[in-house]
Amino acid sequence: MVIPSPLAKHDEILRRVQIQDLAVQAGEPVNVFVWNGIKQDLLKLVHQVSSEASKAHASLAAIQVARGPDGVEDFQYHARRAIADPKLSANSYHAVMTSAAQLAEPAVFDETLQAALARLVPIDVRHYVGCMMQLGRLKEAAIHIEANRQAFAGSENIFGPDEIVEAANFLEEQGVDDASLSLRVHFASKTLMTLSGRGVYNCIIEPTAAGVIFGFPSPADDESRANYDIAITEALIDNFDDPLFEAVSFVVYPLELYQTFVKLSREQGEPAFGFV
Repeated sequence: MVIPSPLAKHDEILRRVQIQDLAVQAGEPVNVFVWNGIKQDLLKLVHQVSSEASKAHASLAAIQVARGPDGVEDFQYHARRAIADPKLSANSYHAVMTSAAQLAEPAVFDETLQAALARLVPIDVRHYVGCMMQLGRLKEAAIHIEANRQAFAGSENIFGPDEIVEAANFLEEQGVDDASLSLRVHFASKTLMTLSGRGVYNCIIEPTAAGVIFGFPSPADDESRANYDIAITEALIDNFDDPLFEAVSFVVYPLELYQTFVKLSREQGEPAFGFV
């Protein structure tokens, strides 16, 4: 009998994680039976295979996105356990950073990024910019786009680098810096997570003549999305003297619209940018 190696075991679990993530992003509810099975298998690696523990912790952090606000505390724990390992792989760093952005956890994102940079772990600039979009740090995203134009070739569409740079420049002209925007994105994301019970998997940045639209694709029905929009607006009014409505607006998009953008981009041979 051939006994799978620890690496093969983790890879098999990771495939199950990816399949479940795709289903949840498409609007399906979390399959609790499958999710718990994934969690238990990862915990076995943590406790039984020391060489795979940090990688398993990173995956345990990533699967919390499907749980939204209920998974934040577990995400923080497993993310920090993962990045404590100086030998953590680049893929695991990317998984934790993506999850931090999708759960609106900028502190954990920054801790993970600093750990990776301190250990000279290569960070893909496109992935980094995708996280910056999700966290509302558009000026930071624009700086890295301008400095790495070749890396973003073939992304000229609504999710593309030019739109991000245009949005960042507009906000700068309006006196809105990343610190101000990211705080408001944080409240909007956390509000949506609380109501939807899941992480914010994707975002759309759309510059318009009237300001920047920060869009959250959602599988919810029309009435629920309208309620999400109202709740986000109320949260911003309640928590900020100036919600910056003249410069930026938050909209919960139909998931189908987002999927159409992605499909059209791929048909044109221009991969949609961000977390897709």
